[in-house]
Order: sequence, then structure tokens, then C-alpha cells
Amino acid sequence: MERLGLLCRAVLEQPDITQRELAEKLDLSLGTVNHIIKEGIELGYIEPGGERGSYAVTREGLSYMEQFRVDGGRHPGGRIWFAVRAADI
Repeated sequence: MERLGLLCRAVLEQPDITQRELAEKLDLSLGTVNHIIKEGIELGYIEPGGERGSYAVTREGLSYMEQFRVDGGRHPGGRIWFAVRAADI
């Protein structure tokens, strides 16, 4: 899964995650995370959330993430689960 996909997944799982937390979770620099967020917003995959520093995955983002879905299963809360291989990070 590419970095934008990983970022979308992290935002989907934790919408109030900060850029600093994303950087730690994805093992990327804060500047890289900022760049990926800007790219995701430009592509319409994520959007700023209601609170400062929060984000939301859009319908376009969910469609983009479809390519990474592995089993079609859903979490009881309605979230889609995606697989990540260590080599993809």
C-alpha cells in the first residue's frame, strides 16, 4: 500500500489523529506527512475535519482505498479493513 493509502487508512481509523501522530504511526517525517495530506486534499481523498487538526476520508478516498481491500469484511462499526504488508510501508 502506498503512503497516501496508509495515511487514508490511519485517518479512517482515527479521524482526530494529528500530523505528528501520523508521522510517528507511519514512520515518516512531519514534513512528508504534511505533503501527503496536501496531496490527499488536492485529490479529494481527505478533507479537513470540523476540529482543528482533524481529517476525514471522503467518498473519493474510500473509492481510492478499495484497491487495498483484501477480504471485503467490515468491522462491526461499519469500517472497512485494509491489509498492509510491512514491505509496503
